[in-house]
Amino acid sequence: MAYLINRNPAARFECLHALMKFLAHNFRDKTFGLKDAKYEEGAADTVKNYCTLLRYNGLIKFCRYKQNPLDMAGCGLTNGKDKDYDTTKSKEVSNTINALHALGFVERNNRDVSITDFGYEFADAEYGQDLMQKIIFKAVLSYGPEIGILSELESYRKGQEFSINSLKIGYPNSEEQVHYNNVLVSLSSGSEKDSMTRTKSCLLAWLTAAGVIEPVGAASVSSSGPSHLRYRDFLNGPLRNKGSYRLSMDIGGIFKKLGEVTRPLDYDNLTKLTKALRENNQELIRKATLKYETVIKNRRFAILFLLNDSFKKGREISYTAVKNVMLSRSDLFVVNKDSFDSTLKKEMSIANIAGIPYSKSVRDGELYFHAKNSVNFHELSKNAPADVIGVLKSFIY
Repeated sequence: MAYLINRNPAARFECLHALMKFLAHNFRDKTFGLKDAKYEEGAADTVKNYCTLLRYNGLIKFCRYKQNPLDMAGCGLTNGKDKDYDTTKSKEVSNTINALHALGFVERNNRDVSITDFGYEFADAEYGQDLMQKIIFKAVLSYGPEIGILSELESYRKGQEFSINSLKIGYPNSEEQVHYNNVLVSLSSGSEKDSMTRTKSCLLAWLTAAGVIEPVGAASVSSSGPSHLRYRDFLNGPLRNKGSYRLSMDIGGIFKKLGEVTRPLDYDNLTKLTKALRENNQELIRKATLKYETVIKNRRFAILFLLNDSFKKGREISYTAVKNVMLSRSDLFVVNKDSFDSTLKKEMSIANIAGIPYSKSVRDGELYFHAKNSVNFHELSKNAPADVIGVLKSFIY
């Protein structure tokens, strides 16, 4: 289940490497839970035994990302098992395991986690070496949202600078309206600005570690060597507030060799966490959005399914075909028929964030989409309703 990453600690590959070494040592060939990955004060073996970023104050070694050396949470990447500290920080371990799944190092099925062969390869590799660089590059390009960023950067040349403000990474905002409890309500299906900022920060850090981009003006440890080592200080810094980056690779060349993206966002992660809408005056929006959430997931999944299917068949697909699929079963895919055309055009951008971006062309007045790559269908379709898949498989275009 590939989630959209949106918390800062998981951006640090060196931290992820330490955690994977700990997990590989303690849970080789067996499943574990999220709690098992947390730091446990007093345990014989903890992530600190593998961490290369600890600080020493003359008495103890401690996580540099914790303000208090005696913090029982212990590790900024997972926090601890101790229940006396802020329980909201339990979100950290979930995001971290999601990040490891996104990179292909673990398989997460709800709360059960297992290490992949690629994960053992990552854990066993030495940080700072060329093999580690190859592993990071492969891992980063396996994650759907990273492919969306690459697609946005494809118009830039190698060596050219770009502003992070030009990148739009998040769930599309359809601006769809419905009547709910006799009130006209705008559904909340798009990412919020702060969430997009956190996601973008993490994904840019991963691309930097992978050697695809480099931060303009950031000090490097050395002028040569693998990118994850050259920019080690920047990548492990508490803040990565560079507004401009430079392309280190030819994006078009990457797409030519890309093939199948193994970790696209899956069905359940095609919308944000609607239940988390708790701000003032959002109760009505939350309830209305929850009512139509399945329909929103269905149509976003349909877009991805059709793009993936067209790529594998070596053909393009028209906007009219995508639209007709959904209108053929409006009960599954349509919230508001009156605004469906404009809604669908906005929803097409789900392809970028999920991992199957496309180019467009117009011929004889018809708009066509050309997917740039395929995605792993097993990952994409996790938890997708059987009737939705059946409709999409039976449609001829």
